[in-house]
Amino acid sequence: MEKPNSRGPDPARGQPRNDPASSSVEESGIRWASLVERIRSGDESSVEELYTTFARGIRYYLSRHLGAQELDDKVHDTFLIVLQAIQNGSLREPERLMGFVRTIVRRQVAAFIDETVQTRKDQADIEVGARVPDSGSNPERRVIDDEKSQIMY
Repeated sequence: MEKPNSRGPDPARGQPRNDPASSSVEESGIRWASLVERIRSGDESSVEELYTTFARGIRYYLSRHLGAQELDDKVHDTFLIVLQAIQNGSLREPERLMGFVRTIVRRQVAAFIDETVQTRKDQADIEVGARVPDSGSNPERRVIDDEKSQIMY
């Protein structure tokens, strides 16, 4: 005998489950898909809505990972990447807009960190290479020069 499902209907068997979490996820997916469609159709207020939601959501994440320097620029750069992806159709699943945004933000952070590391390496190389040896003679050099002089004369 089969044990009854205590959580209600089973979606695997074609029976919808009345799960509040899954319905809120579906509702937010529909909301994001609607927003993407309005942006693609040229609705300026939708772009503003995206920016307001976007800026508030990622500002904290970026400030934690990158610090306060250039925070506004990074938020704006990331927003432009997302907006261009929406407008040119690169966003394949509009209902997963926030997952796409999260991926872009993480890539921006990774690129910033890579760039910072490379800059530091380059600066370290310059500092090491910039050392100029003392042009004055050292004891070893003097002995070598003296021996050369004795051999030649």
